[in-house]
Amino acid sequence: MSSTGNVGRVVDGAVTMLVTMLVDGVAVVGVVVGWLSLLAKGLYRRP
Repeated sequence: MSSTGNVGRVVDGAVTMLVTMLVDGVAVVGVVVGWLSLLAKGLYRRP
């Protein structure tokens, strides 16, 4: 039982890390896209 419990903990930790990485990646992409859109709007406003 102890071995399976340890494996379960490792799997849960790995899944948590993957989910955290995905959420961080999505947040970073959202920030980058937001900045690019703001820069594009600023460039278009210039004559």
